[in-house]
Amino acid sequence: MMGNRFRAVVFAAIAALCLLGLARAESLRGYNKSEGGYQYLTLGEYPCEEDGTAAPVVWRVLSVEDGQAILLSDMILDCKQVTFVEDEKDRENHNYPDLTDFRDSDLSHWLNSEMITALLGDSPLMQAVVETDQGRLWLLSYDQMADTKWGFDKSVWQHNRLTRRAYATPYAKSHGLLVDRSLGTSPWWSGTLRNKSGKKGWIAGVDGHISVGFFGRLNVGVRPALTLDLSRVAISAGSGSKDDPFVLTYVSPSAFLGPYLRLAEASVSDVSTQPAEQEMVLSFIGDLSIGDATQSRSSAASLTNVINERGYAWPFSLVADYFQRDDYSFANLEVVFTEREALKSGKKYNMIGRPDFVNVLLEGGIDVVNTVNNHCFDFTQKGYLDTLEILDNAGMNHFGTIYPGMPQESDILGVAEVKGVKIGMVGMSYPDEKRDFKRYEARIKKLKEEMGCQLVVCSMHWGREEHMTTIMSTQFSFARKLIDAGADVVWGHHPHVLQPVFFYQGKPVMFSTGNFIFGTMGEVNPATGIFQLYYDVSNGTPVLTELSVVPCETGKRGDYRPFELEDEKARQTCWGYMINKKKVAKMDNLPASFSLTGRVLVTPDGQLTDAE
Repeated sequence: MMGNRFRAVVFAAIAALCLLGLARAESLRGYNKSEGGYQYLTLGEYPCEEDGTAAPVVWRVLSVEDGQAILLSDMILDCKQVTFVEDEKDRENHNYPDLTDFRDSDLSHWLNSEMITALLGDSPLMQAVVETDQGRLWLLSYDQMADTKWGFDKSVWQHNRLTRRAYATPYAKSHGLLVDRSLGTSPWWSGTLRNKSGKKGWIAGVDGHISVGFFGRLNVGVRPALTLDLSRVAISAGSGSKDDPFVLTYVSPSAFLGPYLRLAEASVSDVSTQPAEQEMVLSFIGDLSIGDATQSRSSAASLTNVINERGYAWPFSLVADYFQRDDYSFANLEVVFTEREALKSGKKYNMIGRPDFVNVLLEGGIDVVNTVNNHCFDFTQKGYLDTLEILDNAGMNHFGTIYPGMPQESDILGVAEVKGVKIGMVGMSYPDEKRDFKRYEARIKKLKEEMGCQLVVCSMHWGREEHMTTIMSTQFSFARKLIDAGADVVWGHHPHVLQPVFFYQGKPVMFSTGNFIFGTMGEVNPATGIFQLYYDVSNGTPVLTELSVVPCETGKRGDYRPFELEDEKARQTCWGYMINKKKVAKMDNLPASFSLTGRVLVTPDGQLTDAE
């Protein structure tokens, strides 16, 4: 124990020093002529050379307001039509669809699918790019192109407007981009329509004046803009000049005021679980319903009212430090973030939370949520899509596969890079082995072989509600098949109570991680926990070394806050729920010592051993 405490204190000191080496991104400024004009930074990579070789993309900082920066790529990155018309005669005759809004164009959709993926892919910095009403990537409007606050000339018609002249990468030129022979500059699209017919759009011409161009033109460049959430990035290098642009590092919204600063004031016992430098800690909790059933949300004792009165940080306030100190936190989101209450289903309980309640997850330190469960369609597909959009706008990672192959299908695989380890995630609701095993198998294969994930988590919303020990035989066989197919963690939820934990081939199977925060729930056993997996990542490959559980209970109605158990007997009772009394074929039970320590060690060959 003393060794763990010493290691934690040392790590806290190192982490604090590392943070001191980062500059707050809030120090960025917008265009200022008296201070030398623009600042520059790099963000993402995009094909640059004619052969498609990628390079870091340099951006100008146009504006900084309210903790957000508006960036414009310094160069034209690509060359596209606004509407992707293939037929040459149609282009000559300007025979292409009318548009009422640039957001309906093929170019807008391409910016926010292919281009954003090529630019940032699985980079954590994707979470710092704000989802605006124009998307994550967008084009400057006509008015923005003439905004002197952003460094542009207010005159739009005169030629030789240096502020809007743009040079292009060899890659963009190779795609047919027009390049003026004498100036070496190229035209680039605006995101504003010319007139109501939608047949024309604005273009910054080769010499910088703004003119009109047909949306079917093939030789106009793409110079994207984006909005950056400065609370999620820090400056790790660079001076901000064009020759030495700032280099950004992703940080969680609370990194500068987070666990490392609090640790300086904490007692030694408070930091005993701080991860070591070569160790990765993943936390798993069960069901979160950040809201209430429609019939109870107006009650004075409802979770909705409690959050209104006490704030977003309240629900996790007694346990948030665990999620701030770990490396990545998983939760099952069993509520719909929407305002479409009129679309509720015919079920007895329809779980709804206000869209702004997503801040509870952010304040609590949760990093990713499974969105697929038996309540995700309580307000039809529209409510579910609202939830996904709200999570995306908040920068909250999420995953889930629902109704594959059907019109309501949503199939999102989660990917995150944690301490150099790429983690993949796939989840389904009420999965059936006969129907869904091949679906899981295909997605596990995709995550590992195509997406390069070293560790895959399978989320399973399954089992019988409110039954503490009833695990069906089909669940055991399904879990084994998933691990044989390449899964590294099987993480279950739905019964609302804790169930025994098993290991198979040295991999954990957590059949039910219980309730954690649930706005509407009957009288069920309040025992719950924070399930933590420790991996040695010193060699770049994750090797499981330990499973431990922080024993907790869910908060009572009117409070709702889960809290860690302090009484030793109560702690041991909670740990005891996770030990199965009977042997299950081909699977390993937790050792009896787990009921005393809440820990089990895993050897490199997958054997379970007692912890001290």
